[in-house]
Order: sequence, then C-alpha cells, then structure tokens
Amino acid sequence: MIASMTAVVSWGFGPLSVRAISASAPTIALYRFAAAVPLFLVVARVTGGRLDRRLMRGALAPGLCFGLSFVTSFESFQRTSIANATLIGSLSPLVILPVAALMMGDRLGARRLGFGLMAVIGVAMTVLGASSSSDASFTGDLLAAGTLLLFSAQLILVKRHRDLGAHAWAFVAAISTVGVAVIVPWALLVGVDHAAFGGTDWVLLALMILGPGLLGHGLMTWAQAHVDASVTALLMLGSPVIASLGAWVFFDQALSGWQMSGAVVVLGALAGVVLDNRRRA
Repeated sequence: MIASMTAVVSWGFGPLSVRAISASAPTIALYRFAAAVPLFLVVARVTGGRLDRRLMRGALAPGLCFGLSFVTSFESFQRTSIANATLIGSLSPLVILPVAALMMGDRLGARRLGFGLMAVIGVAMTVLGASSSSDASFTGDLLAAGTLLLFSAQLILVKRHRDLGAHAWAFVAAISTVGVAVIVPWALLVGVDHAAFGGTDWVLLALMILGPGLLGHGLMTWAQAHVDASVTALLMLGSPVIASLGAWVFFDQALSGWQMSGAVVVLGALAGVVLDNRRRA
C-alpha cells in the first residue's frame, strides 16, 4: 500500500514537470524515454533482474499499450479540452474493477464500490470545476477514451505477469523498451524541437525520469504482486488531485470552491479505500 501511494503521488507531479519544461510534448517524451530506458536497465540489473526472451515476450503487450497510451494522451490534449481528456483518462477504475472481480477474484464489496464511486465524483468535481473551455471535440474524446482503455489494459497485464513472478524492475525496463518502439517514431513524425531544451529543463527532465518514471512505475509494478488490482486502480484517482494542488502551489493556478471540495472528496474516498483494505487484511 505504501509503495502504491508513493507511486500515485509521484505520478501527480509528472504533469507539473511537463508544464514547467519549455519544449514541446513530443520532445519531452522522446528525451524522457531515451534517457530512462538505460537507467531502468541498470536498476533491473542491480536488483537481480535480467531481460531474457521470455520476459520480453511477456512485456510486448503491456509495452505496446504503454507506448500507445502515451501517444493517445498527448494527442487528446491537443484535440479536445483538457478537462475532457483528463476526466476520461482518469476513469480507469470503471474498466478495471469489473475485470478484477470477474478475472482476478478481487472481492469488491459494497464498501469498496461506494468509495470508488465517491472518488470518481470527486475527480469530476476537481477537473470540471476549472473548465471554461469549449474546445471539446468528438475525435479528441475518442482519443482520450483510447488512453483509458490502453492504460487499463496495461495495468491488468502487468498485474497478471507480476502474479506469475515477473521481476518488477526488469519488467518495467522491458515495458519501457517496447514502449520506445512506439513513442520514438511518433515523436519524430510530429516534430522534435531540440533547440528548445536548455537551462533548468534538464533538471526537470531528470526529476521526471527519477520520480514518475523510476519511482512511480517501478513501485507500482512491484506493488501489483501484493495489492488487489481494484485497490491500485482506485488509488490512482489521487494523481489528478495532486496535480491540481501542485499547479495551485507552483504555478499560481487558482482553485475554485468546486475543485477544493472535489479534492477533499477524492482524498477522503482514497482514505476509505486504504482503511477498507487494512480491515480485510
């Protein structure tokens, strides 16, 4: 649970780093993965993991989902409103909870489902409370829905392989390696502005790789073998709230009363999920 919550917090700071870097999103994605994959390979080696043919075969499907979800999320941010893209992309519990109950044997129960519904409502309040844009489009919303399905599939596949004994850090390195095969061609096709990187951008890129990348994906992948998929899916609803609060602190983006109320609802619901999980344990 501690590993899952640490990953969620680190993911909440990811959008803040992207916002602070002056380069375009495809450039950030290209640099992030080009630098992160070698680091993940080293960490996997140091922690006793190795990338063999069997592990790479297992990482093929989740790695493709990971890379494609990265592409669809960035494209959705450009083609529809940020509110729509963020809200649709954060509804993974609505996909994962039924799968966890039917295929993984998770015992959801009325209490956990109630906290899940409460958290989804809180996320909607937090995101839509700041929306004054009319830039929504059907194509962009479809891309955001694609991100939702791809990211949910990735989490389910990672959970399955971790339950079968896949080494956590080696599996993260393998997934990232597969993801590069999707992200690099997309970034080069969209356009990369190398000259835009400079100054503190490199520091922020390093923090992004070490925080949301290594710490976030590494700890969440490790936790998948020890926590129900339904619990991790619900905890991830905390990331948009953390990002909103961080934008308020670091970028002076004002929070409305609806957003503050939504943040309180989400954090209260996630506290309920944690306490319910402890009670069951």
